[in-house]
Amino acid sequence: MLKKVLFAALISTLLLSCMKTTKTVVHKPTNNPTTTTTTTQTKDGGRHINIHGKKTDNKTDNKTDNNYGSYALYNQKFNMTLKGNEDLKFLKELASWLGTPYKYGGTTKGKGTDCSGFVMTAYQNAYGIKLNRVAGSMVANVNKVDRNSLQCGDLLFFGTAKNIYHVGISLGGDRFIHAASSNNIGVRTETLTLAYYQKNYYMAGRVKQLDKRPQKKEIGKKSETVETIALHPSTTTEYSEQMGVCFAGNEDSKLIKEISEWMGTPFYTGKSEKNVGTDGIGFVVSVFKNVYGINYERDVEKVMAQLTEVKQSDLQFGDIVIYKYEDKYPVIGIYLADNQIAYTSVNGVATVDMAIGAYDVFFCGRPSK
Repeated sequence: MLKKVLFAALISTLLLSCMKTTKTVVHKPTNNPTTTTTTTQTKDGGRHINIHGKKTDNKTDNKTDNNYGSYALYNQKFNMTLKGNEDLKFLKELASWLGTPYKYGGTTKGKGTDCSGFVMTAYQNAYGIKLNRVAGSMVANVNKVDRNSLQCGDLLFFGTAKNIYHVGISLGGDRFIHAASSNNIGVRTETLTLAYYQKNYYMAGRVKQLDKRPQKKEIGKKSETVETIALHPSTTTEYSEQMGVCFAGNEDSKLIKEISEWMGTPFYTGKSEKNVGTDGIGFVVSVFKNVYGINYERDVEKVMAQLTEVKQSDLQFGDIVIYKYEDKYPVIGIYLADNQIAYTSVNGVATVDMAIGAYDVFFCGRPSK
């Protein structure tokens, strides 16, 4: 009988001890001394285990904003290691564009965008900042930044002072995000260390509204200025700088102004809308319609039939130059000066030397004005 009483008491004691909740901290091996695993025994004998424990260091790679995600998330999306001080709201906006197809003249997330359309819309969405529409004009929206001091959000420009044809957004260091036109890849991350980008890199700039650097002018010293193309050229010198040719100053002011306004317009097959999108024939026929009211059809052979043929050596500003390859007319442009024409390439309306790759000049003609 006594044995039964003692056995019952022992069972009661064990049951009571199982109903109590205890907390035990188990340290992981010393190769990760800042992380602990917490095991909690519950009143029903079950266990809840926090396998991550509590971080005790100062790293910010897992810093999270409930609305915008974490740095660890964007490290993975952008294939890099962020510093941890970037604007999570801006990172979320940029990440949401990844995979958007390339589309000339486009500005729509998920459907299609070109390089400047992506940059312009991302800044509008994230900060409400309105940037200029084309890459060359965006230079006016920034203060110059040294190549070795890039921060997330700085704009990267590619080309030359006379023809900036591409823009992207720095993620810090060598990594950047942009809308790539090659094979319609679209929005993706890239590195400045690639030979192509090293060769074509022009400058970087910080959007003026976000530039917190002191903008002081030192007495007795000439302040640093960024030489940019005039946003709205109006003088012979400014037109020369924009188009990369040396104009004489006696060119038709209406025609040169019209051509200038088309510079940088993205390439878009079947379209002819200034600063939105155009193809080669669309650019040429639109210029002459806008300036002289000439209604050329969107057909190269029909345009040639209405021109007075001239020798290449006798070309003047405003003449039309046409190239032929087999049975096609791959290039049609407007003669400027110095053997340069304005035409529409895959990078949009720009200036190019008349010696275009494998193409030969087929016809030079003078419009009736």
